[in-house]
Amino acid sequence: MLPVSSALEYERNGDEQRHRVDDVSAAGSSKVATVRRVQLDPNPQSVAAARDECDDLLHDLHVAQDMISTACVIVSELVSNAVLHARTASELALEAHGRTLRVEGTDASIDDLHTCGSASTSLGGRGLQIVDAFSDGHWGVVHDGGFKCVWAELDLGSDALSYS
Repeated sequence: MLPVSSALEYERNGDEQRHRVDDVSAAGSSKVATVRRVQLDPNPQSVAAARDECDDLLHDLHVAQDMISTACVIVSELVSNAVLHARTASELALEAHGRTLRVEGTDASIDDLHTCGSASTSLGGRGLQIVDAFSDGHWGVVHDGGFKCVWAELDLGSDALSYS
């Protein structure tokens, strides 16, 4: 387990919202991992903020643009689900280690996920199918107390991360 900061919080200043981001790098035996965590409010602006965090992190790590775009779609889906269904504050965690990016969306809902297909005329309901496709089936959900963590892992490709 990588060391991460203990308390995460966000600040609110009137109508302006700022998200507190904790960015931690941990040295392993021969690899380095970067973990970024951000607290998000249950509103649509949080989806864009989460995408921006993912984009910034992966650009900093010199990940190929097509993989950044794919990762941002996964982030969008997980955070959108927290905003739309949990309606609670949530936490986005991004962990880049080697050629793998792990994305975790944690919220204060214990409701089960609904992964059934949507009617072809429905405007929504396909988010987890998208996550499943983009993560090559490497995703899941963990319930812990009053929280739910939906995670997905993305193979960023060989030598995807440059730690120079």
